[in-house]
Amino acid sequence: MWIHNPLKARDSNLKEGPLGWLSKRTIVEFTKYAAYMAWKLGDMVDYWITFNEPCAFTLAGYIATTLGFPPAVFNPLAFIVSLNNIMTAHARAYEALKTWDGNGKAEIGIIHNVAPVYPLRSEDLEVAKHANYVLNTRIIEALTHGEWDPLLIGEKIQRPDLKNKLDWLGLNYYSRIVVTEIPKEYPRYTKLLDWIPVKGYGSLCEPVSLSRDKRPTSDSGWEIYPEGLRDSLKQFHKFNLPIYITENGIADAKDRLRIHFIVSHIEQVYRAIAEDKVVVKGYFYWSLIDNYEWASGFKMRYGLIYIDYKTKMRIPRPSAFILKEIAMRNALPEYLLEYSKYPNILS
Repeated sequence: MWIHNPLKARDSNLKEGPLGWLSKRTIVEFTKYAAYMAWKLGDMVDYWITFNEPCAFTLAGYIATTLGFPPAVFNPLAFIVSLNNIMTAHARAYEALKTWDGNGKAEIGIIHNVAPVYPLRSEDLEVAKHANYVLNTRIIEALTHGEWDPLLIGEKIQRPDLKNKLDWLGLNYYSRIVVTEIPKEYPRYTKLLDWIPVKGYGSLCEPVSLSRDKRPTSDSGWEIYPEGLRDSLKQFHKFNLPIYITENGIADAKDRLRIHFIVSHIEQVYRAIAEDKVVVKGYFYWSLIDNYEWASGFKMRYGLIYIDYKTKMRIPRPSAFILKEIAMRNALPEYLLEYSKYPNILS
């Protein structure tokens, strides 16, 4: 059970109104809520999720403000403070869930959006390492080893209260990030925020086109990069946690790319399990049906099942039957591997 939806400061100047995760009071209230949920539902729920994509909604709210997520105020300090508070809240909620789950079977994880980071040039290798740490490994290091870099300056402090606060890890994967060093005329707010993503890769491509690497892109302009899923699984394998792929999907209203997307990504999961010995416990496609996609509303269609929003009619897309076949066999049939090749979407 996922017990948190993104809570944001709503006031545009961050001075009035509810402050969300900028307020330490939210830590207290969230911990109380987690305890209550465990007390009421612990006999029915064994797997608990404290937060879904904490790095995403804090980064989008205070750094990447053009994405349309509230409060959309560029404030690097607010990004740092909110994520610090979220880490503390997770640790306290972990203890509360363990204490108040009546049957003692609570397994608690966090769902983390991952996007492996690659350098544009060899000169960008160091900043790519910084970006990978900030976006991918920082919070998981904290919740496993108890090492936390609160100010994003590359200096870790010991936080025993954060150590060993994960029983499993959920990974949401959609695409990669390619970065380059931030131009010298740009301000540097912390030592590790010294990079910028490069347009034409990852989520910064033109819709229904090709990336700079000649890979097809989705309706939302996201590059299809299945190798990044395996790279992410290998990277997080070092934390010795069972891994669930909790989201992996594509905006594709016409279902032109979804079969390729599903087959190519599941093939990479298979390779991570068979060749890299990663413990992957499950794979969840995003999503079963077309749905409300946050700042994109109903425009982007991720569903295996098409929804006519006027009549509410549901129609399975062809990709739904492909995933059904994979699930029923609990394997990737050899005849489907042909779909892992890049389709020509521009023909």
